Order: sequence, then C-alpha cells, then structure tokens
Amino acid sequence: MAVERADVSPELQAAVARARAVAEVAGELSARRPGLPRSPIPGAVADALVALLRDGTYDAAIARIVEDDPELADC
Repeated sequence: MAVERADVSPELQAAVARARAVAEVAGELSARRPGLPRSPIPGAVADALVALLRDGTYDAAIARIVEDDPELADC
C-alpha cells in the first residue's frame, strides 16, 4: 500500500533522509535512473502476452502442466 507523502510524519521523513544519506555514503544505493521505468519486453510481445492471459490460453497451459506434474503446484 502506497503512503501519501503528506501522511508521513516529519520525524519519519527525517529518519528516512538520515538512513538514505548513510546508505549513500556506504555505497548501498543504486543510481537512480531519470524518467519512467520502461519494460524490456517489446510492445508487440507484451501485447501477445496480455492476449494469452486474457483469452485463457495461459491458464489452460498451467492447468495441463500441473495435471502432468502435481508437485509443481506446490512450488
């Protein structure tokens, strides 16, 4: 669940800022990339995957796999 920034107390904001500064000095933070995240999956492939999910093909394939090897359902 996302928390609105306005809902976070000033004390918590300060604690997070301090922790972030310590982690940055220690080299524990990865570099932030500007802009919105982009999927590495090309648009046409993503559209095909969504279609498989929506038309039930994916669910049917999973059902067949689990039918062949029920232990996979526990993974």
